Amino acid sequence: ARLHPIKGLVRLLQLLPSVQGHINLVIAGPEEDADYVASCRNLAYRLPNRIQVIWAGPLVPEAVYGAFCSTHLYVLPTESENHCYTIQEALNAGCPVLTSDATPWGGITTAGVVWTISNQNACEWIAVLQDFVDMDHKAYLKLLKKVNNYMSAKGADCSAQLATLSMVEQVIGRADIP
Repeated sequence: ARLHPIKGLVRLLQLLPSVQGHINLVIAGPEEDADYVASCRNLAYRLPNRIQVIWAGPLVPEAVYGAFCSTHLYVLPTESENHCYTIQEALNAGCPVLTSDATPWGGITTAGVVWTISNQNACEWIAVLQDFVDMDHKAYLKLLKKVNNYMSAKGADCSAQLATLSMVEQVIGRADIP
């Protein structure tokens, strides 16, 4: 997503210190508001050492799918969206999503692949982020399967993500994960 006040990056950077554990945050997108990006960089600089921030800049369209495939969770605390194609792109790549309730994606929260939370509810944001930080590998693989099953049912091509998941399961000897 573009780096603009409406996308809520400042909100995320303010919440992260309340989440315990190691976090690698990759921030990708074109910088549309220089003052806003400067304030985001200032907040990121002041984060605890256990939170690493990588500024990836804008991604070429061909790199978006791969970026989402290597991401554990797409977080977008946006203030407003009409459709939010980046959520669709994340799900197509098998990446679960945490976003605000200011998107039209709340209807699939019950599928367990997208979490939509009011931006006014900082405690719930922190709780979901903490759940992801604390999630063990087996639980995460189950979640990836849930995302892929959901998207497969919707007709999305998740073959690359499923092949990667199958390889990981074989390498760690966990082909028994449903």
